[in-house]
Formats: sequence, structure tokens, C-alpha cells
Amino acid sequence: MDWLKQPRSVCNASFDDPASFANDVKERGVRSVRMFPVLHQYPFQEWVVGPWLDWLSAERVPLWIPAEQVEPSMLHDVMKERRDLSLVLSEVHYRHVSWALPLLRSLPNASIEISRFYIADLIPRLIDAVGDQRILYGSRFPDSPMAPHLYNLHRSDLSEASLTSICSGNLDRLLAFVLHRVEVERLDCNDRHRARRESGVGAGGADRKGAVCVARYGPGGTRRRL
Repeated sequence: MDWLKQPRSVCNASFDDPASFANDVKERGVRSVRMFPVLHQYPFQEWVVGPWLDWLSAERVPLWIPAEQVEPSMLHDVMKERRDLSLVLSEVHYRHVSWALPLLRSLPNASIEISRFYIADLIPRLIDAVGDQRILYGSRFPDSPMAPHLYNLHRSDLSEASLTSICSGNLDRLLAFVLHRVEVERLDCNDRHRARRESGVGAGGADRKGAVCVARYGPGGTRRRL
């Protein structure tokens, strides 16, 4: 699958409108959001990102931030007041260990994605710090190979339950509410138009609108055209 063809929306938290962006990603079935404060040149401070985090919290959409894209103390100060928002610290490099592990211990709503976290005894150290429910397998594919971390995981003497959690279960849990909401909206949309067809009101338009609803969300929340 060509990842470049997947639905994606881009914004800048310092000047774009959160409401417009929220409508766009909802229509596209987007299930999580990444922020790049360093790249987009804004401070990760409440007076900049507050409205965006309010929206993410209300919709229970996880926030991903690469470790190199944020100043650690800013991230901690903002997120410690937002325990209802799921944070994923991604692309954590071994040089980030000095602050990444204390941050994870301090923020129970934070998880770590391990695509660049190449250190000795990686998985045991993370499990000792935060448990196996807050670790997400990642590879940075296609920029990096998938194999090294998979090899490391399967040589870390983990239980099948821990392996399943790290490789898929923890991510499934983070995205579960968003997936559920999209599916409910799709079904509600279909039910409304089915009721209109059965009542004989606007049957032709209902068929077309019903098709738009299915096309807009599709199975698994992806946008499809019919």
C-alpha cells in the first residue's frame, strides 16, 4: 500500500482554525493527530495549543508528538493538566532517555512509540518504568526496517499477552473510541436515510445521501467513493 495516498490533513496550531480542521479530519475518518511544534515554529504552550487540545480531549483523539519536535518541560507542563488526553511520545531516540523516561513516569496518560529507541535491555527497562500497556511497536517504515525491533521484542522473554499488547493491542485501545464513534455515525446516518425511505419521504434523495454517508466513512473509518 502506498502510504502517500492515504488521507491526511495538515495544519499549523498557531494560526489555523481548530473547528475547520476538526470538521475536515472527521469527514476523512482521521483517527489520531500529530503535532510538530519545532518544525512549524510555535511553542507548545497552553496559549497556543490550548484550543486544539480541548478539541482532542473532547473527541478522545490521541495526540502524537515526536520527541525531537517539542521542548520537554513545555510538553510536561501542558500535559500534566490534561490527564484526559492520550499522548504518544514518538520517535524517541536513546539520547532522549534522560528526560523521556521521567516524563512517562510522571504522565499516566502518556505512551511511548519505540521505532528509534535502540538501547540495551530496551523493553525490560520500559516495562519497569511504565508497564507493557503504554509501549507501542513502531518501525518508521519505509525510512527504517521493521525487523530490528521485532527481533528485539521476540528475544526479550515477554509473555504472549505482553507481545500482543505492545505490537497491536495498545494501539487498538488508543484508537478504539475514535473507530467506535465513526462507525456509530455511519450507522446512524444509514438509519436516518432508511427511515426516510420506509416513510416514502424523499426516497430518491435518501438513497443518494445514504450512499454519501457510506462513502464518507467506509469500513474502518476510511474515506471511500461509491
